Amino acid sequence: MEHTKHACMLSKPADYEDELHPTANYCQRIRSHMRNLLLPCDWHHGTLVFLRSRKSLELERQRQIASGHWFIWHPYSPAKFYFECFLWVVNAFAGLYAPLEVFLNCPNPANPLILATDFLTFCEIIINFCSGYNDENNKEIVLEPRKIARKYIKGPFFNDLIAAIPWQLYQPFSDCRYPSHTVFHSTKLLRYRVLLKIRESIMEQLEVPYFCTVIVTVIIRLVFFFNWMTYWQYQVPVICVHYYDLNNVGKAEAEWLNLLNVDPEVDAFTKYITNLYFVCGRCVGAGYVSPVRNHVMPEMIQNCITDVVSLIFLIYCFMTVLRLILCSQSNFIFDGSMKDLEKYMSVKRLPKSLQNKIRLFINYKFGGSYMDENYILNTINQHIKQDINMHTCRRLVVTVPLLKGFPMMLINTIIFKLKQEVFIPGQEVIKRGHLIENMYFIYYGTVVFTDEHGREVQHLNDGAHFGEAALLRPDEPATTTVTALEISEIYTLSNADFTACVQIYPQIQQRLTENHRRSVSRIFPGRR
Repeated sequence: MEHTKHACMLSKPADYEDELHPTANYCQRIRSHMRNLLLPCDWHHGTLVFLRSRKSLELERQRQIASGHWFIWHPYSPAKFYFECFLWVVNAFAGLYAPLEVFLNCPNPANPLILATDFLTFCEIIINFCSGYNDENNKEIVLEPRKIARKYIKGPFFNDLIAAIPWQLYQPFSDCRYPSHTVFHSTKLLRYRVLLKIRESIMEQLEVPYFCTVIVTVIIRLVFFFNWMTYWQYQVPVICVHYYDLNNVGKAEAEWLNLLNVDPEVDAFTKYITNLYFVCGRCVGAGYVSPVRNHVMPEMIQNCITDVVSLIFLIYCFMTVLRLILCSQSNFIFDGSMKDLEKYMSVKRLPKSLQNKIRLFINYKFGGSYMDENYILNTINQHIKQDINMHTCRRLVVTVPLLKGFPMMLINTIIFKLKQEVFIPGQEVIKRGHLIENMYFIYYGTVVFTDEHGREVQHLNDGAHFGEAALLRPDEPATTTVTALEISEIYTLSNADFTACVQIYPQIQQRLTENHRRSVSRIFPGRR
């Protein structure tokens, strides 16, 4: 979560647990650091999307601590993110290397890289039983161990378990010149979907543009596909060799083995390139073709499977690129607009601090894609607009003491008059000495009140409101300055709109006139 560095002047509450006591010993400090690694952090992309503000982040951290499940890893914690990054890198290298072992003479079944991958997969299985998850349906982060275990067992648990077992330590045949244990490397492919999900999370964290993400994904899939299909092309005849009498092999079988260089005397590079050549040929429909009588049954079965799988995969890649072209117009528009913005800031020679503020605002506002909000709102009818506003802002309005007891129809009218504004860190919401023209409702974010000496008076965050006096006395200046501490989404209600809403309710106008001084003093202490 992006926010400015802020040295708070206010005293911490009695139950504040984010800082260690100055007299804490070494073990207590280590325990605190370990606990913080498992708690959600402010820089994780999921925190910005799901929690959005420091107040929500702090409440989420307190909820996890209060749950008593000290061993649970939050999905937006540093430990979870760094472990997944390390896991993906190791698995990526293993996924590229494992298919190559079949081309080596007498490869080591206990290869350290592949065994390390199996060990990490076992570790991930244990961690997944202790890792919370984001429940998209209920819009909540689940940290309860039983629910976590139930979801994981119903999901990729058995695939992970099969992939984690080091099957390659078992050698079906003793002749290592024709590796047979490498056939078990194919079980590692069961983890492909999980690793793909981790890669997407890393891409989001690095803020890679959508277009680049899709292109990188297609390239990675092509590399892994052709690498593993080359492995499959060579592994099948290598296994069949163990069932043949090499001193009395048939003509068709000998042609098949010679064609793919199944020979211990041939170097590994030549074997790999030869088989890659045939795989590429079959994938594009221009592979080696000969009369059926010259083929053996394992070769025909292998070629059929290769052709079908290749066709499906290439169609999938083509559709992915086509979807990128047809369905990513908003991302193209956003990326193009960002390029124009970068050029504009460069021409104007804006300082880096200001450029960072502009980028922060744009990314928060649009979330990496272009959206014409006015077009959307003009398309839907008035009742749906009111439902959207009620869902978004009702919790902000009903908590205001000044508005309690208002008829529901009036509350709905007030909500519909609210206007959204986004303030970047360090931006002044209200300046001391200026007239207060709006009342403010904090949807997400944190603001700080400072007096004439620059001392902090108060912090307000998610769900809070201020500027209530503007609805009653808009002609009086503010006695404090209000500044955004982090990027804050705030809804405003102007005095003119509020007056227009309540003018048909004379009894409410009278009550507001009688109680305005008490309301104003409660929100701005010290004002006359």
